[in-house]
Amino acid sequence: MNKKEYYVYALIDPRNNEYFYIGKGKGKRYNSHLNEKLKNVKNIQKFSRIKEIEAENLRVKIEILFPYLTERNALDLEKIIIYKIGRESFKEGPLLNFVPGGVWSPGEGIFYESKPNINFNISVLDFVAQEKFHSIKKTSTIVHLDEINPKYFIYKYDLNGILISIDSIVCFFKDKNTIELFFEMNNEDLPIYFGGNIYSKKPILDFYFSKSLMSLNQHIFEPQFLKKLDIKLKNKNDFTLELKQKGFSRIKVKYEKLKLKIETFYPNNIIQNKKYIKNGNPFGKWFEYYENGELKCITEYYSNGELFSRENYSKKGLLQFKNECFKSGRIKKTWSYYSNGLLNWFTEHSEDWKMVLKEFYYPNGELEYSYNNFKENIEYTYFNENGKLIEEFISDRGYIKYNLNKDIISISNTKHMTFVDPFKILTINQTKRMNDKMNEEEKRKSDEDWELYNNYLNNNNHN
Repeated sequence: MNKKEYYVYALIDPRNNEYFYIGKGKGKRYNSHLNEKLKNVKNIQKFSRIKEIEAENLRVKIEILFPYLTERNALDLEKIIIYKIGRESFKEGPLLNFVPGGVWSPGEGIFYESKPNINFNISVLDFVAQEKFHSIKKTSTIVHLDEINPKYFIYKYDLNGILISIDSIVCFFKDKNTIELFFEMNNEDLPIYFGGNIYSKKPILDFYFSKSLMSLNQHIFEPQFLKKLDIKLKNKNDFTLELKQKGFSRIKVKYEKLKLKIETFYPNNIIQNKKYIKNGNPFGKWFEYYENGELKCITEYYSNGELFSRENYSKKGLLQFKNECFKSGRIKKTWSYYSNGLLNWFTEHSEDWKMVLKEFYYPNGELEYSYNNFKENIEYTYFNENGKLIEEFISDRGYIKYNLNKDIISISNTKHMTFVDPFKILTINQTKRMNDKMNEEEKRKSDEDWELYNNYLNNNNHN
């Protein structure tokens, strides 16, 4: 525990020289972020940022902020630096860390209940590290739960008006699933319909919920407005209805030709949602916006109200993610994009949820890996960043590896074989003479493999 083998490091975005992730570790822990595979990703925001940087032919910078630490000191410093800079998910700062750092375990709160002690005994640091500690100023804008003023309790109701729970701010926001609701509750005076329940800062004495807006997964809740809405809907005449708060529009409803158009607005009067309902079901295209007015999401529905597609956009207006669904609601196709607009990965499923196609792409747009269940014999293929085929699995032959000239270098009839990128063998810095020599050796081995493989097939055929 007292060994000084730990350090605190930062990942830096070379496009703005800004820290975007803080961590602690030992050995070459910092490198693990750069070699992370999608299937093992726990922090998708960090993973995506790294891929965005690489997509622009840049490299993530790594800085060891504080070396030669005990684990205890490393944990303390990690927590202090994350607090000073702030996390993006919580609108504190630019860091893509999700938890506060330090000694933290699942089940603990992810918000700051109170202001932590950010003092540190810098005498355990060398001179350079001491200077670094002083140079990192507190720039975060953090809401401490015990400092929220005025204080309020959170009343949770079901849609029948039954009170489910009353919690203090600290108790309620220990749940990591309440992040989005946290910002809504702090900025909103009216109750909120969120995820099938009503949340309010004060008791609701005159409860009324309109099922006509149940398709909206989130909106402000004002009983008198909802009563008026239902009365007008029963008359089945075209109408418009508006809810204002402090002089700003919060909800606009327009009923025309049996179709309901609903627009909701942020407290600053910026449009938040534009949605349509017909016969009680979602209809057409729904639009969701960020607080800066940029498009956040487009959702489109089948005529029966089932989800057809969803597109998610970044705050810069770039497409990040897209889904298409069957009429049953099951996801059919999924696309994920790099920040440069190029495809990152793609999947396709059959209606009984079997994978039929999976593709991963390099940041330069070249196909890296493909699983294709449409073809009868070729199931898996791997390519290098220049589009050269380097490995494939053919059902009637096995796993086959190729060199850069597409000569076969090995065959395996086993179900799985470890994938090795020939670029790791044939590096760019090798001379042509070495390449030629290796290619000759590979050709010789491939001839031996073919002979062994043909013997294997002949023996099986005779049997």
